[in-house]
Amino acid sequence: MRLFISYSHEDEGYVAVLADHLRDEDSQHDVWLDKSIFAGQEWWDEILDRIEDCECFVVILTPQSVASIYCNAELNYALALNKPILPFKYKQCDIPSQLDAKQVGDYAKLGLDRVLRKCERALSEIRAQNMRGIYAPPKLKPQRPTMPKLASVNKVAIVDIMSLLNSLTKHTRRSYQRWLSLFLDPDESNSADAKSHYIYSVETSHLEKVFTSDYVSRWMEQNIANGMGISSLQQARSAILWLAHILHEQGYLDLAVLALIDYQTPTIQDNDDLSDKMWLSVQELKDLLKAASEATGFNIALQARNYAMIMLIIACGLSRDEIALLRWADLKVINNHEKLSITGRTGKVREITLPSTVKNALASWKQYHPLPVNKYSMFSRIFRGGTVATASITDKAVWMVVRDISKRAGISKVSPNVLRRSFARNAFEAKVPLVQIQEILGLSSLDYVHKLIGDINYESISELEDWTLSLTC
Repeated sequence: MRLFISYSHEDEGYVAVLADHLRDEDSQHDVWLDKSIFAGQEWWDEILDRIEDCECFVVILTPQSVASIYCNAELNYALALNKPILPFKYKQCDIPSQLDAKQVGDYAKLGLDRVLRKCERALSEIRAQNMRGIYAPPKLKPQRPTMPKLASVNKVAIVDIMSLLNSLTKHTRRSYQRWLSLFLDPDESNSADAKSHYIYSVETSHLEKVFTSDYVSRWMEQNIANGMGISSLQQARSAILWLAHILHEQGYLDLAVLALIDYQTPTIQDNDDLSDKMWLSVQELKDLLKAASEATGFNIALQARNYAMIMLIIACGLSRDEIALLRWADLKVINNHEKLSITGRTGKVREITLPSTVKNALASWKQYHPLPVNKYSMFSRIFRGGTVATASITDKAVWMVVRDISKRAGISKVSPNVLRRSFARNAFEAKVPLVQIQEILGLSSLDYVHKLIGDINYESISELEDWTLSLTC
């Protein structure tokens, strides 16, 4: 079937994964979704063409899409054309009044596999209804809607920043809240309590002042001059652009201004003076592992746990969230190979074949764990007295372990994300294929892999085991 997916660009990662699965060999749907952020009349005309041509209009309901002037215009036109509508609640939100007569699937808490099964059943019913002529086009074709403009939005005096942030994951929300507060109120950035200063709402008149290309560029350049690390700068830039896209979709920010903000923001990765690393070399990773292998006081269990965590991140590219959520039941033996089942943020499960270095590290830690079976957390808490509990560590604890060990190794400003990028970069330089790196990291697109590895020369094909073994040599 020809599917049109209407969604907020805030949810692009999840929608891209969903679309890929709907296009695969089993489903074989012809899926179209708009990937353009900066648009004009030609872009809007193509969207209307695609809506007219589709056999089913899929709308991804989230707080951002419900508030989007574009998503609302797309939905209204699809309804006017009598297109079959498949409403898909991805995040908790109010249901648009236009869909009161529709049965809305609440998929907010479902994994991707269950979502796909429900989608396929719904699409089969719609296909049958199309064949019976239930969704015949109206005799008089409705007039094409004009591209939504800011003037069509009833602006409010206050924008609730916190309600927008609530749609994000816990870690992203915490990071974006801090950076947006510093961006929207820069006078607080040098105060003693800057880290605890948060902005919860802001007047639209203030947004118009700060969301200009000149202001954003000056703010970023000032932070670069102040010696801010590259990871921090990237987080700040991502937070600003995220809010800019949301404000544009909701009609508060002009399209041209949004484009200028994105393209005129300083290119962070080209600045050689930044102190925070994008990734570590193989030698630096060896130094990190050496520091992790050294016992912390007399607590051998703590050393074994931390070493296994660091090795998993370095050799398999796991995120700190994934480390914290691991269970012993995720460790399996398939065809004589030890594998780890990882559930990503979208609910998609991927299996990683563990290199021998990781297997050995996990085996060493396992002997200290009180219940290394089934549902129990793989990496559990260890009290100061040395007692190993069964309760899971937090993702913040993973971050703190990486920071502590990197300091002992004499390497500053290292986070789990830096180690994840280091895995991608060093694996590629060791000639591990890009597609294999993408699968291991659980990324939906090779574009994300390119962003992680940076600008390097392309060569091809070797084995992941080779370079992970080199870490311990």
